[in-house]
Amino acid sequence: MFRSTVGGFIAMLTASVAHAENVEIYATDMLDNIQNGYCLGIAKGQGAQANPDDGLQAHTCYSPSGEIFVDQAFASDQFANGVLFTPEFDVCVRAQLPPHPRPKCA
Repeated sequence: MFRSTVGGFIAMLTASVAHAENVEIYATDMLDNIQNGYCLGIAKGQGAQANPDDGLQAHTCYSPSGEIFVDQAFASDQFANGVLFTPEFDVCVRAQLPPHPRPKCA
């Protein structure tokens, strides 16, 4: 099993892998979690029964079987393109900009 680390909370990773390897994306800072930290996965994930339309969520990392569950597996070969791709569900994460006009920061 391979875990990709991310700086801060979640950042795009650069991978120079010839083939796709399914990896977890997790926070390098434990934040308030004292167990396994936080991972990114499909909200309400239930393995292959997860619904990508539910969006993504950060949740306590878990891999009781020792394998990365499909609802929290991302293809590492897409990171260099700035894409979070879930191969089991054949969907990508799309960043959505906030509605305009954007508020001015002080």
